[in-house]
Amino acid sequence: MSDVKIPAVEFDTSSFFPAFEMPAEQETVVPAEDQPTEKRGDSRLDELLAKTPWWAISIAFHTVVLLIMWVWKIGVPEQAVNEIIIEARIEQKEEPEYDPEVKRDLVKRDMPLVETELEVEMPVVTMDVEAVADHFETDSDMDMDTAQGFEDAIGFVDSGSVGLVSSIGVGGGGKGGRYGFRGGGGKKNALRRGGGGQATEDAVDAALRWLARHQEDDGHWDVAKHGGFNSVSGGNCVSDTAVSGLAVLAFLGAGHTNKTGKYKDNVDRAVKWLISKQLPTGAFIRDGSGYEVYDHTIGTLALAEAYGMSLDREIGGAAQAAVEYVQKIQEPYSGWHHGSFRSTSVLGWGVMAIKSAKIAGLKVNEESFQGALNRLREITDQNDYGKVGYTAKGQYPYGKGFAMTSVGMASYMFLGVAPTDPMIQMQADLLIQEPPQWKPDCGVGDVQYFYHWYYATLGMFQVGGNHWRTWNKALKETLLPNQRKGGDEDGSWDFSAGWGPAGGRVYSTALGALCLEVYYRYMPLYR
Repeated sequence: MSDVKIPAVEFDTSSFFPAFEMPAEQETVVPAEDQPTEKRGDSRLDELLAKTPWWAISIAFHTVVLLIMWVWKIGVPEQAVNEIIIEARIEQKEEPEYDPEVKRDLVKRDMPLVETELEVEMPVVTMDVEAVADHFETDSDMDMDTAQGFEDAIGFVDSGSVGLVSSIGVGGGGKGGRYGFRGGGGKKNALRRGGGGQATEDAVDAALRWLARHQEDDGHWDVAKHGGFNSVSGGNCVSDTAVSGLAVLAFLGAGHTNKTGKYKDNVDRAVKWLISKQLPTGAFIRDGSGYEVYDHTIGTLALAEAYGMSLDREIGGAAQAAVEYVQKIQEPYSGWHHGSFRSTSVLGWGVMAIKSAKIAGLKVNEESFQGALNRLREITDQNDYGKVGYTAKGQYPYGKGFAMTSVGMASYMFLGVAPTDPMIQMQADLLIQEPPQWKPDCGVGDVQYFYHWYYATLGMFQVGGNHWRTWNKALKETLLPNQRKGGDEDGSWDFSAGWGPAGGRVYSTALGALCLEVYYRYMPLYR
């Protein structure tokens, strides 16, 4: 350390402190010449201090101390400090293996619904675009500049009403990426505001546990093994690709990705299996005919959300190729074919696929959105509750128009129509006439259970208000008590009604979980 010379500091105290006249006192005065020499200076100092107020002495003292500290600071170099980092590793507790003979804890699920859970608040959502943009900087070779999923997706659609194309789903940065409501504090807050609770979360996790236990080693789910009718060439059935895509969506909807969450291995294997089934064209199907179109649209939707939540480049490339094929098989300025005709059910999955792709940052042609919207207008009856037909206006072979109207209502809002639009309100008025109810013997001509509930729940959640409170109450009172308890089927839902027998237990369980994830799966529209 270098030597530091501290300059002597002299203070003329007479200039600092004025003389104060003190009252005269009777005292014996000793002549100066008779005082000892060494005491004369002390007497003057004592006299001065005696005449100086205490606060003035304090100021002078602290001024000297501060001056000394300042001189020391600039003259003495800082010493290097060796930084010691202590890393603590906390061993995570592993979950016990599933025992089919032991029923899971049913206390939370068997509790009566808490009235306060039904007091739904629909929050006003804002988005920090710059923060989101910073989070999604990537060195991917894909053309990310043309489809960032938030800036160019937030625009008005010529829908006859004002809406925001990409407001659903965009939840800011963080671990959830563009689906930021699916984890952490955002998820808890959305769950509370939306009307969910511990009972719904317990049911979701039980469903995911069932799906995880029944996943094949290569990552897919076998439709036929769990009660459905599998087919590769189409027909009145659901394939492994479609139900595997739905299962992936159920895991993603609860915040689990191929990189994060306790089910990350299940998601990783499932997504890799889906990618392995793609053809060089990016398709999951050969020619887009028949029921195979469901495989491709649902598979595309699963890959798009998987990429949006993980930003995994391999998934992104596969998802982009799948999206391009979805657009390739879309009719010009219209919807999608379902065999020899255009159906609303296929249109719903197509809209979900391109919408989620846009949110995820994949490249989507705007013509796809406009075409789907145009097709919806063609098959919507404005004079009858806004009912949406199956292949044409006024044609309601399934559920008296309820099922396809639920698809249409959700699709309209995903395409930019505002929840306050009079047509959306009419559709909500129609759907609320038949809220969820467990009817295990109903057929495809009735309201189609999970398929109908899935779309209606998405739509009613966006509508909010009394429509959502009524629907949500009925949904919970229907799904929670009828979820299987104990044994190998614990956490799943039966599938005897509607189209359930085609998809089997995987289909019904995945859709049941997706219904109960609505509180945080997509954020509400701007209100």
